[in-house]
Order: sequence, then structure tokens, then C-alpha cells
Amino acid sequence: MSVRLCCLAVFIAMPAFADISLHKLFSNGAVVQRNQSIPLQGYASEEKSVDVYLDDILLGSTTVTAKRWQYILPATSAGGPHTLRIEGGGNSTSVQDLYFGDVWLLAGQSNMELTMSRVEEAFPEDISNADFPLIREFTVPDTYDFDGPREDYTEGKWLTATSANIRQLSAVGYYFAKNLNEELGIPIGLINASLGGSPIESWMSPDALSGFPEALNETQPFKDDSYVAAIKNSDAQRQQVWYTMRDAMDLGFKENWKAGNYDDRDWESVNLPAYLPGTNEDSNFAGVWWVRREFELNKKPDAPVVIRLGRIVDADAVYINGTFIGETTYQYPPRRYEADPSLFQKGKNLIAVRVTSVGADTQFVADKPYFMTVGDTKISLDGKWKYQAAATLPPLMPQTFIRWKPTGLYHAMIAPALRFPLTGALWYQGESNTKSPALYNSKLSTMIEDWRQRWGQSFPFITIQLTNFMERSDIPSDTAWASLRAQQWEVSQTVPDVATVISIDVGEWNDIHPVNKKAVGFRASLAARALAYGEKIDYQGPVVTSAKLEDDELILTFSDAALPLRFNGASNRSFAVGTKEGAFSWAVAHLKGNNQVVLSGFANTEPNMVRYGWGNNPEATLTDASGLPAPPFKINIE
Repeated sequence: MSVRLCCLAVFIAMPAFADISLHKLFSNGAVVQRNQSIPLQGYASEEKSVDVYLDDILLGSTTVTAKRWQYILPATSAGGPHTLRIEGGGNSTSVQDLYFGDVWLLAGQSNMELTMSRVEEAFPEDISNADFPLIREFTVPDTYDFDGPREDYTEGKWLTATSANIRQLSAVGYYFAKNLNEELGIPIGLINASLGGSPIESWMSPDALSGFPEALNETQPFKDDSYVAAIKNSDAQRQQVWYTMRDAMDLGFKENWKAGNYDDRDWESVNLPAYLPGTNEDSNFAGVWWVRREFELNKKPDAPVVIRLGRIVDADAVYINGTFIGETTYQYPPRRYEADPSLFQKGKNLIAVRVTSVGADTQFVADKPYFMTVGDTKISLDGKWKYQAAATLPPLMPQTFIRWKPTGLYHAMIAPALRFPLTGALWYQGESNTKSPALYNSKLSTMIEDWRQRWGQSFPFITIQLTNFMERSDIPSDTAWASLRAQQWEVSQTVPDVATVISIDVGEWNDIHPVNKKAVGFRASLAARALAYGEKIDYQGPVVTSAKLEDDELILTFSDAALPLRFNGASNRSFAVGTKEGAFSWAVAHLKGNNQVVLSGFANTEPNMVRYGWGNNPEATLTDASGLPAPPFKINIE
């Protein structure tokens, strides 16, 4: 890893209520980069000069010019706690509990943003045992700016990875930092600049987008505040009209379908989880439908009752015996509600769910948990429910996600950190670019080089490849998700000091936000140890190097640091063999020696190409001896 310090940067912070101020990243509990000079700059309203102290030792003084000052903190080895104090003209400001360590940028969309609270049920001990005060995260405020790069954040603070804060931290970031902290024994700081749904273009500077004029031109109208205000107003009015119409038309509200004594004997039955009967993934419904189910309790509960309703498309409101207990307003979060025990009674009880669909494939998503926990008793909520449609409406046109427009997140969430030295960056993004994956590799390569140039550092860049998602196909298929994964991998093979973390084996077919962030963070930490710290370790799975036809078999050869190769599950639909015309058929795979896979039984008589782990949710079971998965690939046959 090479580092250029000639372009030493500045932290500029405009004052609010203090005479001397610092950038938000220089705040209590901060972790700043060890072993590098740290450019420090701030604002002083009246003073002619300021003095800089570290642990009450005067480091030096600097002149205030036009109410701004700057000072270069000397390179300092890992450790702390330290106190940084700036004084001048009888005024002062300080940073308490400051540590020097390694700082990593976290960036991307919702799978990077997803917090430890969302994985708590999968890894409860990681929440209860969290006690890593030297892992700290600064969560960047979610905002955008199309006018130009901002100098500072509007708010934010450093949080330690301890029980009080752990649920608020990025899950990928936490597991990544935990493994580094345990291996290296130094403080790890995370700057978390991520936002759900964001495409790569929103994280790119105007200069980086200059080679992609279509994206850059999309930004221009949003520089006009009146244009943005008009769009926001139009979106708000459209939604208000739709939801007002929904409530007015909802028979469930008018006839009190949430009540325990409502007579639903004429309702049809549905076995949940399922789509709204009469619809499927290809036939959408907009409006409201209700489901109801009775259940028996042997006694009145004496503690809160936990209700799990999997995942519901799009939104839901839940009632127990006629009383509202909670709601979720969009489709992605897992449904978990707690109900006060006073709402229940011995004997017959009723749960009712009001489902709102804005025009999607409305459903209770399969293969998710549906149950109720009453004390030590778990009551299944799978199976028979009563259902009734309550209102049918025209589909609601989606809102305009202004914050996702090109350059906006770069200006507001990346630019303010540009002068804060880093060890490296961790990037988890791509889902929002699968609708149009063309040029993703060029955009990612350009963004990496642009960020490195602006930071003045050629820091390691680690990309998390898209995981497996959606229903598995019975036939070999070429998909946008497969294409984007291939482009992510290509960047790591063509741009220096870039690694791709493979997650093709830890996804969930029915959830774009899989919970196994522990494996992802661990694998990312292996890549970091190799790229940033120069360790000679196995950090990626087997990589194909050749494909040769021998008689009626294809011999695939792989390179890896941890042989022999292994299959950790079925492999009959992992490899597909294709012709020049693009016709693919499955092949039977078996291992040969330490580093080869032999394919046979394919239907094509003139094979031209092999694909592995290709598709939205492929069967990808090939690993190395340490369990790291092989990246999906396509390779021409020699």
C-alpha cells in the first residue's frame, strides 16, 4: 500500500456556537489514523493564533488567517486515550478519549448500512457479549448535496462497540473490525457512509462521472432548489391522496375487521405464508387486504408476547384482540412485534393483520419465521388464516428518490471525510445497479481511482460481491445479477490493491438483506489482512485458471492457497457448459486431485464455454480447504 502525503488536507468546520471549532470527525471518542501526519484545521472567530496540545503537551502554535487555522499533527503510533486541546484568546475546545489506530471507510447501500440489531436473532451472543471499546464507528448522516462538496458533516458522533451501542453499528463493519482488532490488537475506527438503495453513480464525483455523460446530465435539474421542492411536493401530494383514498375505501376500517368479535365466517381461507390468493409474482394488486386468525391460550400471559410475522409485501399493521400493537411501512424489514400481556386473555384470542400493497406482488414471504412466543410456549402462525380484500386501488407511482441521484451522496457523505487519512475502504454496493449493469466495472474502477486521488492515498479497496438472491432456476440462465458479479470480480483483477469478497453462499433466496453478515465481515477482514497488512494468508477461494476438453470430459484447473478443493453440497447444477450459439446444459462435476474439477454428462457436442455459479441464486458449492467459496466465473474452453 503506497501513501502520498504531499497533498496534506484540511479539516474545515464552520462555527455554530463555539469560538473555536473542529471537524465533526474530530470529536470525543475519535479514532484517527496511526503512523501518519494528520492535517488538522478549524475555525477561530477572533483569535490571532491558536495553540495545539496533546495530553497537555504543547505541540505548537499556528496563525489564524481569515478566521481559519491549520496545523499538522505529527505521526503517532497506535494507542490512547489521548486528549487533544486547541486554545486561543482565552477560548478552547477539546477532543477527549482520542485514540490512534487504523481507520476504514465503510460505503455502499443497505447491506453495508444494515445494523447489528437486524442480525441479533441469528447471533444473540454477539450482541450480549459485545465489549470492544477500541472498535468505534462514526455513522455519517444520510443526506445529499448537488451544489458541490461539503466541508463537514452536520452531526455525528463516535460510538464504541459495547453493549450500549452495538445494535446501532453496521453489522458488516462490526464483524470486519472485530476480527482486525483481535488479530492486530490496535484500535479500529469505522467511518460509515452508506445509504440503502443508492446506486454507484450517487457516490461518484462530477469529475469521475465525466466519462458517463448520461448519469452526469441526470444531476443537472436537481441543482435547482425550486425543481427539487416541486418534486418533493408532488410526491407528497400523490402519496397523501393515495393513502387517504386507501383509508376511505378500506372496508376493514369501516366494519372493524380487527375486532375479536367480528364475524368472519364468510371469509375464504388461505395457508400462510403465501401470495394474496388470485395473485402471484406476475400479477400485482394495489390496495388493502386483511387476514385474521384465532388462537387459544391456557392462561393470561404475565410477560410481553413476541410476535414474528416473517416479511410482508408491502406494509402491515397488526392488532391483538382489536388493539393496535405495531406496524412496518415497507417490505424489507423482518416483522417482529411485542404485545403487552394485558391485551391477551385466557381462552380464545385473535390476531388481525392489515396489509397494504402499493402495486407489488403482495404476499407473506415464504421461508420466514411466523410464530408467537408466550412465555416458554411457541405458537405457530403458519397455516390456515381467514382473508378478505378490503379495497382495490390504482397502483401508487413510486416516489422520486432524489437522494440517489448522481453525485449527491459523494458531495455530502464522502467529500467531508476526504482529508481524514485512512487505512482502506470497504464497499458493499451493486444491488441497485442490477437493472442496468452495463459499465459497472468501468464506473467502479473510475470511482476507486478518483477517491484515491482525492484522498492522496492509494489505499486498499475491498468490494463485497453480490450474494445469492431470488428463486433458484432449474435451467442454466444468464442474469443481470450474474453479470454485475462478474464485473465486480473483474475490477479486482485489473485495478491494483483491490480485492473482491465472495458471498455467493451466504445469501437468502427470499431476502435481499441476508443476515449472515458475520461471514461477510470475516472474509473482508482476511482480504484486509492480505492487502493492507501484507500477511501471507488465504483470503479468497479457488480461482479457475484453465478449461480444457479431453475426450468427452472437461478439465477445469484452479489456483488456491489452501488445497485440496472441496464441494460443501450438491454440484449437479453448479457448472453449465455452453456452445458458441449460447445454448447451455448442466454438467456433472467431480473432483480430481487437489486442484481440478472434471465435468461430464453435458448435452453439448461442441462446447465452447463453462459457467460456474452463474445466475441470480446459483448452486455454488465449490470451496477451498478452509471453506472459502470459489467466485462465480465463465471461461472459454481451450
